[in-house]
Amino acid sequence: SSTSSREVLILVDGVRLNREFDNATAVPMLPLNMIEKVEFIRGPGSALYGSNAFLGVIDISLRKAQNNLYSSVGEQGFVQNHISFSHDWAGYNINALLGLSKDDGRALVLEQPNTAELVSSEDPSRAIDLNLTVTRDAHQVNIMHFEREQKGFYLLGDVDNQFNESNNRFSSAHYQLKQKWQNDIETSYRARVFRETYDIIGTKPFLGLSSAKQSSDGFELGVRNQLSINGQNQFLFGLDYRKVEIQESILSSQFVGTDLFNEEISREIFGAYVQNQWQIHQDLELTVGARWDDYSGIGSSLSPRVGITYQVNEFNTLKLLYGEAFRAPTTNETDILDVFGFGQLEGNSELSPETINTLELVWRYEEERHALNVTVFENIVKDAIFRDNTQTPPTFFNADGEYSWQGLEVEMQAKLPLNFSISGNVSFIKNLAKADEEQASRLASLIIDYQRAQWRWNISANFAGKRAFLSGTEQVTLDRYQLFNSKLQYQAADNVSLYVQAKNLLDKDYLSPFEDDTYTLGIPNRGREWSVGAKVEFN
Repeated sequence: SSTSSREVLILVDGVRLNREFDNATAVPMLPLNMIEKVEFIRGPGSALYGSNAFLGVIDISLRKAQNNLYSSVGEQGFVQNHISFSHDWAGYNINALLGLSKDDGRALVLEQPNTAELVSSEDPSRAIDLNLTVTRDAHQVNIMHFEREQKGFYLLGDVDNQFNESNNRFSSAHYQLKQKWQNDIETSYRARVFRETYDIIGTKPFLGLSSAKQSSDGFELGVRNQLSINGQNQFLFGLDYRKVEIQESILSSQFVGTDLFNEEISREIFGAYVQNQWQIHQDLELTVGARWDDYSGIGSSLSPRVGITYQVNEFNTLKLLYGEAFRAPTTNETDILDVFGFGQLEGNSELSPETINTLELVWRYEEERHALNVTVFENIVKDAIFRDNTQTPPTFFNADGEYSWQGLEVEMQAKLPLNFSISGNVSFIKNLAKADEEQASRLASLIIDYQRAQWRWNISANFAGKRAFLSGTEQVTLDRYQLFNSKLQYQAADNVSLYVQAKNLLDKDYLSPFEDDTYTLGIPNRGREWSVGAKVEFN
């Protein structure tokens, strides 16, 4: 997926993190110390989740029911502290998670666009994370607040070590009520209010020191029902309503003054969905579902899904899956204004949602110590949204017709003798469109884990094939790369563990593609990063 993850839906404890104005993740880089589980749902998920669940869903569950402290330090001023607290009091269950981290940045050599001059820069950052959940009987209240501050590096398309600064903030208050009507019926009601902001300040040729802020406020309501009939049919059906108000944005510049970046925009999204899992036979299950979504000012989309699962024998399972999904254009794609008339970028109010049809065949082999998963798939995309840089100003458009690509994904896990375990995957993608070549068509990873007595060690290897991006009318191809990470952990006491960790262990230089065609090189990534830390559990 692209760097802004606009075609992958990101959820944290069921809360949507994709911003309506640009679909970027409102909270980049959640620390793993906060996370209990990450579920990757491959393929279209709009039949349950609506827009953005285009290529997949990443569902993140934060830590709960734990009392512990994670603390780690590393090179270049890296400090990270996270505390989890869980307690029952007067009939209430309280779970709190607080995280504070900072990083003074790494030295990087960056390309200044237009001049192609190489300049030195850094990428310092700070983060605040807060998650509070209070539960009593069927009632639950959750409050989330995340902040990210980043300086230096690229902003507004340029490098400025003195002024470049961006701030991401996300706040959400969520109420949920679960009610059982009978033994086989459960209904959950939810209501949420949220606010997302993105502030930037930096320098730009002809504009000088400039600043802008995009923000949105909104609320959502939902009801979901789960119904079991004779243990053979599991029905899921519900309604969702979301309203988002994108505030008016102004770009202020030192040399030219101020101009409107986007006007105030209101979007209302209504969704209705139903799904049934039918156990036709002890070895055969059929899943059928669909969701209808209506976006004000954009239109409506119907997203069906069908799945057949056949248990061939004790160890082998076959699945045939078909699904459709959509992504509504963002307000930046439809409504952004060409500030100062400089021909930088302009939205297209005539955009339609892009859609995808996916067919998958999955074979899974699983026994006590080994598992193998093989998936072949085909994606067919219609009305794909691309940026047209040949116009002045550049704008967005829906591509005519359709295009497709195919893929093969293999995953494996195995427990080996001598306390070793291994897991890995490899992916091959065929017929990527030119506009999608920023993604690698070959990907692979491998993790080796060893555990004995108080010691645990693992090493992971990640491979990405060649990628490309457009620089003007020329295509720039980036080399393939391999990255290695490793961690060694020691259980010093029942409630204390110590660890040392290295990211990019071999200090590999590698580049990522640009989405802007004014660059001739890729984006450099960080080299080797060492850190040490401790986990302390308490009552």
